Amino acid sequence: MTALREFTFDDLFKFNRMVFDPLTEVYSISFFMDKILEFPMLATVAVAPNEQLVGFILGTRVIKDELVGDGKNLDLISSHGHVSVLSIDHEFRRLALGSLLMERLHASMDRQRDCCWAM
Repeated sequence: MTALREFTFDDLFKFNRMVFDPLTEVYSISFFMDKILEFPMLATVAVAPNEQLVGFILGTRVIKDELVGDGKNLDLISSHGHVSVLSIDHEFRRLALGSLLMERLHASMDRQRDCCWAM
């Protein structure tokens, strides 16, 4: 069974197999480090029982302090998130790991939004 956990700096040296896959965009180590430092709660890895990394996702959240809305319903904070990187090891594709990582990212963004509104 695959487990999800927060991305750590040690993981940067464990996902070469995925990064060199032809379907995965290659980014610099500094790109990954910036994302992990800025949004640690939006960086998740999928780990197989043998501790092999089999997937990861890095997300970004943008928050703007401005009034937005349709005129009747105005929100004080406009925010959105996006997926910076999503990669699954080719041997573990078609097992819904990408969907699982996306659901986890979405839930993390929702929790962040709730925290922002509570302030």
